Amino acid sequence: MRIDVERVTTLKAALFRSGSSRFENCMLQDAIRAFDAVVRGAAYHFVPPSVQTMWQRIADAHGDDVLAIFNQLLLLTLIEDFDVRIRTRRYPQSIIDQFHLNFRRIVSDIASNGSDSYRLRNDRFMKDLAICRQKLIPAGAEVLEEYSGIPRSTVIAGGPAQFAAFLVFLVSHGGGRFPFYEYHTHLSTLEDFNPAGFDAFYVRVADLLKLNPEHRGLIATSWFLDPVLERISPRLAYIRTRPMQHGAKLFVVGPDADGSAICRSATRRKLYEEGEYKPMAYRIVWPRPQLIAWAASQAT
Repeated sequence: MRIDVERVTTLKAALFRSGSSRFENCMLQDAIRAFDAVVRGAAYHFVPPSVQTMWQRIADAHGDDVLAIFNQLLLLTLIEDFDVRIRTRRYPQSIIDQFHLNFRRIVSDIASNGSDSYRLRNDRFMKDLAICRQKLIPAGAEVLEEYSGIPRSTVIAGGPAQFAAFLVFLVSHGGGRFPFYEYHTHLSTLEDFNPAGFDAFYVRVADLLKLNPEHRGLIATSWFLDPVLERISPRLAYIRTRPMQHGAKLFVVGPDADGSAICRSATRRKLYEEGEYKPMAYRIVWPRPQLIAWAASQAT
């Protein structure tokens, strides 16, 4: 179901009435052009210096509430221009539907969220902004970043055995570390974070891969890919086992640094405090032929 464009236009007009006296309309277009000019390999949360300066000037002159209005208008303007902005992109209908699903959520959130929800330090806002400017592609259980690659550090992170396994893997799949779709978890879209939701997500990734043959497959790096979770958090094991059963390869990255593995589970936190669990990050790589073949098997 498509986003209601009239609702977007109405909400945008109301926000302009409450904040337009504080900044020029052209500033929105300047910010969008600055984001569009960022190199495609930059991280989704990268903000061009000119936009950082713009945000700071608005906040310093008018406060965080007006900055929130500006960023809400930025989201709405990008949503309003979506049909024009996708003309050079190759999206299957399954992905376009996910964009509109997220747009409806974002528009609803704008009416209820406070100013803190639209600041640089808020990762939910940065992910929503990246969706609206198509830096992140919503695909259900996860969001996808285009033109990601497998870091060279993967070669040495797991010692000699991983070094050899990784080289064999690269050779068997054409030797390329780039580009891949890389998935990230978005805390505003967790309703599909379950086995059925991930299966649907993988099918959408396959749809994307078929239209974008330059992409080599799907990658991700996370603590929830750690094989030890099959013992201590078995309900999360499917995230790793489904791809691994159908051609994906797993490589150790190193100790998990962000702490989310233990802050979201009392069981894992207790095991960590007792020295029975050391959160580790792993990188999974699911090559396009195997992912597409698995997805095709789901349609039969």
